[in-house]
Amino acid sequence: PRSLVGSQGIAKYVADNPPFGAVFTYYLKDGLVTLKEERKKREKELIKQNKDVPFPGWESLEKEKRQEKPKVLLTIKDANGNLVNTVEGKTKAGIHRVSWNLRMASKNGIRMQERRGGFFGGGFMATPGKYTVTLSKVVDGVVKELADPQEFNVVPLRKGALDGASYDEIGEVIAEVQKLQQDITATSTVLDNSLKKVKAMQTALSRLNKESPELVTRIHEAKQQLLVLSAQLNGSEAKREVGEVRNPTPSSRMFVGLRGLRTTYGPTEMHKENVALGKKQLSSIKGDLMTIADSVLPGIEKSLKDAGAPWIEGQAISEN
Repeated sequence: PRSLVGSQGIAKYVADNPPFGAVFTYYLKDGLVTLKEERKKREKELIKQNKDVPFPGWESLEKEKRQEKPKVLLTIKDANGNLVNTVEGKTKAGIHRVSWNLRMASKNGIRMQERRGGFFGGGFMATPGKYTVTLSKVVDGVVKELADPQEFNVVPLRKGALDGASYDEIGEVIAEVQKLQQDITATSTVLDNSLKKVKAMQTALSRLNKESPELVTRIHEAKQQLLVLSAQLNGSEAKREVGEVRNPTPSSRMFVGLRGLRTTYGPTEMHKENVALGKKQLSSIKGDLMTIADSVLPGIEKSLKDAGAPWIEGQAISEN
C-alpha cells in the first residue's frame, strides 16, 4: 500500500488491489449540505433558544425542492487523460473510503426508460496501466476540484499460462463492441417506438371523420414490415416459443465479442469476426428501418391527420 496525501480533498490512495478493486480514502473538512438541511439546522437552534421560527417563504421552499443534492465524485482517468469512470462518494464531513471495481463506465445506449441489470449492466474491465483519480464536489451544477490528481497503477493479478491479446488490441476491440452495443440499442429503441406508433395509428383509425380502407392497408403493411425487421434483429418468436435454435442475430454475435472481453486473455479472431459480422448484419436492418421510420410512418401520419384523426404521441404540439 502507498499513501498519497492531498491538500484538503483526497487524502490517500490505499492499495493496488485488482481482485477487489482500487480503494481510495478521502477527507472532507466540511460536509456538503442542502439548502433544506441548512434551514433545518437554523430552525433547530431557534427552537433550542425558545425563539420563533420564521416562515422562509414559498420561493425559498420551491428553491429547496428544485435543488439537486450535492455530490462528491472521484474521477478516474487513464494515462492519456481519457475519462474511464466516475465513482460517487459520501458527502458528510470526515474520512471516507470509496472503492472502484476497475470497470470502465458503460457505453451502452441510454433509453428514456432505462433498463437495469442484464448483460449490459456494467462496463468492461480496465486494462493494466497508470491511472489518476481526482476528488471534486458538485454543488448546484458547479464542479470544483478539491485536490490535485493522484496517480496509481492497475496491475494484473498474475501472468497467465498462455499469451493473450495485447492491451492495445483489447482496447480496439472494446471500442468496436461499444459502438455495436450503442447501435443495437438505438436500432431496437427506434423499432420498438415505431411498433408503438403503428399501434396508436390503428387506434386512430377508429376515430376518423370517415372510413379509409386505404389507410387500413397502409398501416397493416407497415406493421408487417416492422415485424420482419424485429425477427431479423431479435430472432424468430415462433422458434423461441418451442426452444428451436434461431439464426444468429446482431445481438447474439455481439455477445460472442463480449464474452471474449470478459476473460483475462482478451478476444480471439473468432470473437473479432463475430463483431464484424454483427455490424454488417445490423447495417442492413438499420437501412430498412430508417426508411420506414423516416418516410413511411410520417406519410401515414399526415394522411391520418388529413382524415381527421386525433393527435398521436410524438407529433408536434398544435400552434393554435
